[in-house]
Amino acid sequence: MPLRSALLKPNTPLRHLFTFVFCASVLVVTGCGKQSSDETDQTQVAAYLLRAQDYRKQGQYRAAIIEARNAIELSPADATGKLVLATLLTDLGQGKQAMKVLDTVGAADSNDAKFALAKADAFILQGKFRSALKVLESTNAGSDIEIQYRLAQATAGLGHTEDAKKIFSALLDSPRATFAKLQLASIEQQLGNADAANALLQQVLKQQPDNIDALITTAKLAESSGDLARAEEALTSALIKLPQTDILLPQKITVLQNLMTILTKQGRSAESLIYAKVLSDTNPEGVALQNKFKEGVDAFREGKLDTAEK
Repeated sequence: MPLRSALLKPNTPLRHLFTFVFCASVLVVTGCGKQSSDETDQTQVAAYLLRAQDYRKQGQYRAAIIEARNAIELSPADATGKLVLATLLTDLGQGKQAMKVLDTVGAADSNDAKFALAKADAFILQGKFRSALKVLESTNAGSDIEIQYRLAQATAGLGHTEDAKKIFSALLDSPRATFAKLQLASIEQQLGNADAANALLQQVLKQQPDNIDALITTAKLAESSGDLARAEEALTSALIKLPQTDILLPQKITVLQNLMTILTKQGRSAESLIYAKVLSDTNPEGVALQNKFKEGVDAFREGKLDTAEK
């Protein structure tokens, strides 16, 4: 039978062979296309997250957040993008928003130690220390240095200072030694042990003169002892050494607020107002919330409990 006739006849073996080959080709092309598309998406997600990390290092948080959200939008099931976004929000002091992001992570991923740490950081930032402890104690990496450090932070936050000191002291020979010393210094300051706190701070500053947290705590100790000049010096040094970011980080806000207090105590209100304007211009929502809180405290002191509660 001629080839043309065989192709036209519906039931010939040659017709079946061509049909099979055609269908197989379609399946291969479709499968390859889907695999190629998935690989392209994953490559793009990785590129988004890499740019987010780069922007974070440069202090460009708005751009970093956009890149992290792009990664999540392209691959909602990929938990890595959510972890990066939550970390950025925690950097900015937005613990509640970070927790909302982490709550969308599936159970399989949320059991990972990285997510436990991220959740603990978000809870600690909000002052929810019991919730942080619960998350940390549920992990299988209880002996991990980072887990232990957060456990100590949460324990200290609950006021169990002696237990917290034991955990921090156990970390003094670890990569978290500097942070542990700073936490111990803060605890000693709260307990009124100024000499012990100063000794720990000097150890840190001797090795890391630019350590911002050490300078902030040094200023607090100096202020409490009435040495306003030393407090101002420490805070001014911290302000100069802080990295530039497009959004004010909690550290810088703390330094500016403390400087305002020190300058006001020294009778230099005009200079204090300069820093107040910086805070107002760059963080209007934060300043508004602080003003509302102050109004509430003032109302409470005046006995206007309903107004204070509102």
